[in-house]
Amino acid sequence: MNKVLSYWLYAIFFGAIVIWGSNEGQTLSIEFSQTFSPYSLYLFMAFYPIFIGFLLGFPKLISHFRRAGKWKVDWHRILGLALPTFLLNITALLSVTPVSKYFIGWSKFVLDKQVLTISGIVCGYVLASSFIEVKEEGK
Repeated sequence: MNKVLSYWLYAIFFGAIVIWGSNEGQTLSIEFSQTFSPYSLYLFMAFYPIFIGFLLGFPKLISHFRRAGKWKVDWHRILGLALPTFLLNITALLSVTPVSKYFIGWSKFVLDKQVLTISGIVCGYVLASSFIEVKEEGK
């Protein structure tokens, strides 16, 4: 019963974060349309999906940390999946900096909210699930 209750509390917390994020995204979009300053909106678009992805992987992370054994980071997953998706997400932020001249042609692809959302969720989930347990020798 404790496990069911903890998942319910997790679902309520997750839902509250999603509702807050939706409201915050709308507020930042309105602010952008009034001020034409994209920094706060692009910052939110870059990191909110990563946070959501991390929250999706959080129960798995907690269950792994409860096991006995030695822990290590799966760098292959981080370098192969998390890093490229992270770079894709921060490209929107980079598009409003002086290095934006290197991203001409990417702007339509990079500023697509669906692309940023999916890549951010993948990045966050991979980060949360990249901690692995290595069984100790002789046990």
